[in-house]
Amino acid sequence: MWRGAHGNPPIPLSEAIAGLSTPTMTSPRSQNFDEERQATQWQGDVPPDQAGRRLDQVLAELVPGLSRAQVQRLIREGRCLLNGGPATPSERLKAGAHLRLQLAAPQPTVAPENLALDVLHEDEALLVVDKPAGMAAHPARGTPAGTLLNAIAGHLGPHARPTLVHRLDKDTAGAIVAAKTVQAHSRLQQQIHDGELKRTYWALVWGVPSPATGQIRQPIARDRGDKRRMAVAGHGKHAITHYRVLRRYRTASEGITLVQANLQTGRTHQIRVHFEWAGHPLVGERTYGGDRRELSPLDLRLPGQALFSRSVQFRHPSTGRPLAVTAPVPEALLALLDELAPA
Repeated sequence: MWRGAHGNPPIPLSEAIAGLSTPTMTSPRSQNFDEERQATQWQGDVPPDQAGRRLDQVLAELVPGLSRAQVQRLIREGRCLLNGGPATPSERLKAGAHLRLQLAAPQPTVAPENLALDVLHEDEALLVVDKPAGMAAHPARGTPAGTLLNAIAGHLGPHARPTLVHRLDKDTAGAIVAAKTVQAHSRLQQQIHDGELKRTYWALVWGVPSPATGQIRQPIARDRGDKRRMAVAGHGKHAITHYRVLRRYRTASEGITLVQANLQTGRTHQIRVHFEWAGHPLVGERTYGGDRRELSPLDLRLPGQALFSRSVQFRHPSTGRPLAVTAPVPEALLALLDELAPA
């Protein structure tokens, strides 16, 4: 369903490009984070005052930076040893029992490549880069090299094992976060799970969404008729996209709208699927075009869908301080917007 307040006016594009459309980050927590950045495993003995408690409860308290849900997942994946043997999350512990927890599976080495990389922010734990449209985010079948992760590995050096904290489609440009360490990746993933890592997107859509500010709540699943696509489906996973209109344009035949979208959930192709379902497919869309059977000359001006990751906001995994990074608007989108007539 669509939900929102009617009548909210769009904000000036100049303000949006200046970054005023980016949500405000909340104040940092006072929690002090553990500084052991390169650890891949944790081990220790059960203290006497923890005897009789569940394994998942004890580990969630003893291991810095892990929630109970994360601990349960690691145990079920066989990454926890109790006195050298397998264990279950509900197992009751005895004082002095030895625990060993592998915090993350060993990351496969990504071949470093000397590729152009636009770094927006970098520190000892992570980097945020501006991914260009047309570049795959990570190696996969059919794209073994030339990806963003190969470029990041080349930037960091031969011994680095960077991991992407979230993903962007091949034809989606903009800000994306990569972790340099296991613990940074784990903590940022937890922020995604808790809804604390904010991702703001801009999209150019056909038509005029109404209301001007609202949300789309529709479950998303693999399209049963085409396994390459996702679709709104009653049996799908819960998905919510918040949006607001930034500026309206007009063409000779129909309206076009620049919208800001924020993900409350992070389903595959979520923004593209939700706006197709709402009757406002993205300009340049080749997969989720709805009833638009043919690409218009305007669609063909772009290499892919008119969607880009405008900004990311999160708490730094080492310090807990808020960090916001904004990517510049892609030149192809800026050029297109400059040519469109405001509505």
